[in-house]
Amino acid sequence: MIKHYKLSKYQVMIFVLLIVFWSSVNLIRAYRKSYALNPVELGGLNLGLYAASNIAAAYGLISIFMRFLVFLGSDWFKSRKLMIFIGLVLISGTSYWAYLNPNYETLLISSYALGIGASLLSLFNVLFAETFSPKQAMMSVSILSVAPLLAEFIMSPVQYHFT
Repeated sequence: MIKHYKLSKYQVMIFVLLIVFWSSVNLIRAYRKSYALNPVELGGLNLGLYAASNIAAAYGLISIFMRFLVFLGSDWFKSRKLMIFIGLVLISGTSYWAYLNPNYETLLISSYALGIGASLLSLFNVLFAETFSPKQAMMSVSILSVAPLLAEFIMSPVQYHFT
């Protein structure tokens, strides 16, 4: 595929990073609600349906409002890579905090950070698309559409094993 579509090393690197980023988002997002909802004897926090639903919904809610702000921030900082780095730090830091001190607040904050990080995924798309000529726009979109599906495929055995 790399030779057939004449992809550069930079394009391949962005694609691989996008898959890794999506994989981490899929894996973390999948377990938030069940971790909050499951009884303590099954390894959960037994926070109840209302709390678990809030934790699960926080991801999507913050993503809706942050998309536009992410692009404003990347233009203001003049660095999409810096914004992606900030997103990775937010996801890593809050997920680790939720791991060390699992409760409603830390899981909710971690879900917000995950939603912000997911909003930053759109910056990967822009970075990737900028490396193609206008004539190759359809190829860029086609390749990018595979990344979340591939991440889901890669993470499925991990999710199956740990549930």
